[in-house]
Amino acid sequence: MNNNLKERKVEIKKIQESGISDVLDSGFRIRNRFQLIPSVSGYIDKENLEALRNSSIIESIELVTEVYSSLDKSAEIINATQVIEDLNFTGEGVTICVVDSGVNYTHHALGGCFGEGCKVKEGHDYVNNDGDPMDDNGHRTHVAGIAAAQDETSSNNIEVK
Repeated sequence: MNNNLKERKVEIKKIQESGISDVLDSGFRIRNRFQLIPSVSGYIDKENLEALRNSSIIESIELVTEVYSSLDKSAEIINATQVIEDLNFTGEGVTICVVDSGVNYTHHALGGCFGEGCKVKEGHDYVNNDGDPMDDNGHRTHVAGIAAAQDETSSNNIEVK
């Protein structure tokens, strides 16, 4: 990490901590403190939301809504099966990076393991800020499964929710 990045993280932490007591007094429960942007995420009830909006330290508030997906249809929608069947792309010798909400690396289509010698070699969980990329929000492994499929059905056999 270069010095500018280290300095930015220290500055952002100071910004977050400078007003954190005001935010906490408003009934806000912090879920995450982001390291590279001066932001936090968390939970607040409707009664305290307006007070939080009026706080002098708050620049903006973005409400998160629940998102639903239809992952069981995505391989067909993006023509992944056509690429595998018609063009015979195998991915052999290719390393990819999947940016996603997590991956169930214990699934057989993804090698059943995590680390050196496994299909899923590395990962970081930015939600829980740890080195275990196991998905914990129900999205499961469909994106990684499409990328790591051995045949036209492997990605479709990965459990989706």
